Amino acid sequence: MVKSNPLDSILRMLVVISSPNDSRIAPLNTEFEQEVILEAVDKLQREHKMEIDFTEDATFETIEGYLK
Repeated sequence: MVKSNPLDSILRMLVVISSPNDSRIAPLNTEFEQEVILEAVDKLQREHKMEIDFTEDATFETIEGYLK
């Protein structure tokens, strides 16, 4: 069994939630999806163990900007 030490820093997460651009598929409720994710990580955020950002723009430039 491998044991891991707790993180010394805050875990940063970037979530890209984008709806398909296809008229045959119903648009994704991105606000609801964001709420579900925030609820799942709420305890970690309250304990200052995680920071989370959301974007619907999955372009290279946008993601690169978040990573800098």
